[in-house]
Amino acid sequence: MVENPLIWHAMVVLGMPVAAKNMHEALRVVPRVQADLPRCLQTFCSTFRENSIRMRNQFFRHELIQLMWTKYIEEESTYISRYLESLINVEEKQSEAATLLREIFVLSNRLDFQIIRPELLQTEGNP
Repeated sequence: MVENPLIWHAMVVLGMPVAAKNMHEALRVVPRVQADLPRCLQTFCSTFRENSIRMRNQFFRHELIQLMWTKYIEEESTYISRYLESLINVEEKQSEAATLLREIFVLSNRLDFQIIRPELLQTEGNP
């Protein structure tokens, strides 16, 4: 059982069907979640909109994300593999794919956390 209340609050934020800018108002009846909202929004909402290595590092370091992400890569490994292949097989996207895989490889090693299955990182330019 997870005992960190921030994790439960983050799950509420992840499940809210409102934009980040409307989150405070939507959670007015849940003051404890509202109190953690600044930390939750930065980690669980902004990460998907910003291209920031620092934010991705913070995101994947979070215990809740590691639990959920591990389940995601197990369940969706075929989809992830097809997506990466589609990037690699389109000449205009090869540079983007190489950058993405390199960043995933470095971040996975830095955090000692598997962001995608290791066999998907076995491409040119990555060990």
